[in-house]
Amino acid sequence: MRKDNGITMISLVVTIIIIVVILQVVMYSASNSLKIQKLNAMHADVRTLEEKIAVFYLKYNRLPITGNPINFYNTIDINQINPNDSEDGYYVIDLRQLEGITLNYAKTNSEDVEDAYLINEQSHTIYYWKGITIKDNGTNNEVTYYTIQRNYANIDLSEYQPEL
Repeated sequence: MRKDNGITMISLVVTIIIIVVILQVVMYSASNSLKIQKLNAMHADVRTLEEKIAVFYLKYNRLPITGNPINFYNTIDINQINPNDSEDGYYVIDLRQLEGITLNYAKTNSEDVEDAYLINEQSHTIYYWKGITIKDNGTNNEVTYYTIQRNYANIDLSEYQPEL
């Protein structure tokens, strides 16, 4: 009797298919994990900026901004915007005015609007101009996040305005 040593073509193909499927699952998981890390890094930047800007505002009674207002309100999903934002009050944060700040994103050269953090003059909400895009687990659609998602209460400031 002749004894065949080795593997058959069918077992080789099945093994390769299983390896390819496992690699695709691992690559998808790693890709989404990296995007979530980027989102967490942007959230860390926003928290750092909130703290530094609060100190700056208390000290100088103004925001560390540069340039003219930017049309940001109409460029992103309305659900991500603080309802207390003034539509025409978005400014580039001048990072050079803040002391001891290290960020994951945005350049220190505040002239580059495409890679900058913005602040709304009225609500002091901070946004990252580029945003971070990740897949939503529920819908599997890509969603771009520009700031930390919070449940903002809409405040009517007219009752606090002094009568002239």
